Amino acid sequence: MSRSDPKDDISKRTAKVLKRLDKVIDPHTNISVLKMKLVTGVEVVPDGKGYRVVVNFRPDTPACPVLEELKADMARSVRKLRWVTSAEVVVTMPDGECQDG
Repeated sequence: MSRSDPKDDISKRTAKVLKRLDKVIDPHTNISVLKMKLVTGVEVVPDGKGYRVVVNFRPDTPACPVLEELKADMARSVRKLRWVTSAEVVVTMPDGECQDG
């Protein structure tokens, strides 16, 4: 009996997270945050009960009027995956400043 490669499992789960994020639409542009290239990375980490997901998000402007809405929408969308135990969105502003979220 062969066991699946853990890296392959993480890759598949990351792809599922990206698919969920593609459903999050910026209300000003009516385009997904993924297609706008606002998601700069996704980390999927086993946590013993499931998987913790960290989404790296870079809004196109520091004064993004829908920043909190998009963060909440991304976290909510990712949490719909049954194996996700927590979802965090970390914001890096265009000026390089980081905000935990």
